[in-house]
Amino acid sequence: MKVKICVALLSFMIITGCISISHVKPEATVYIKGYDSGSTLYVLIDNRIQNEFLSKSSGGIKDAKISDFRKSLEDAFTYAFSPYFKNVTFVTTHVPGHTVLNLKIAMPRLFLYQVHFEQTKHADIPMHQVKFKMQYAAELRQPNRPQKEVNKEVDSEGSANTIFSMNNLLRDVIEVMCRDIAKQLF
Repeated sequence: MKVKICVALLSFMIITGCISISHVKPEATVYIKGYDSGSTLYVLIDNRIQNEFLSKSSGGIKDAKISDFRKSLEDAFTYAFSPYFKNVTFVTTHVPGHTVLNLKIAMPRLFLYQVHFEQTKHADIPMHQVKFKMQYAAELRQPNRPQKEVNKEVDSEGSANTIFSMNNLLRDVIEVMCRDIAKQLF
């Protein structure tokens, strides 16, 4: 009984507690066909994507303070695209005549995924499951090819019911975004 009450209190902390998430190291495995492994991929992460911010949430969940977000994105793109390019280089402006992936928007937010009730001897305790959504916009510019763009929202594959799993959920949704970018743009 004590264990179930503790789990319910931790679940409740998602709703009422302060959530703080710092640097994560996403490791998305992507598949790209037909690319020259001897070339460089230049990645431009738009200045509008902040490094530290308060992520607005929905469904009655408290907002999440996210820090080192740009570093998490850099780590994600480096891991995902390094097998396909000689170098993954981060730039602050477009590099004409080269392959440039421009991440224009990346905005994660928590949302209430589902509520189920854990039955105890004395009461039904609500267990709140949350996920991350990532709204993103990206474009790919390549020499001698038409520019491709994507503006989409993806959900984390996993869900959680404690504040201790929020870093894993952020890592998960960044990995989902990387796989989707590879699928949509490459």
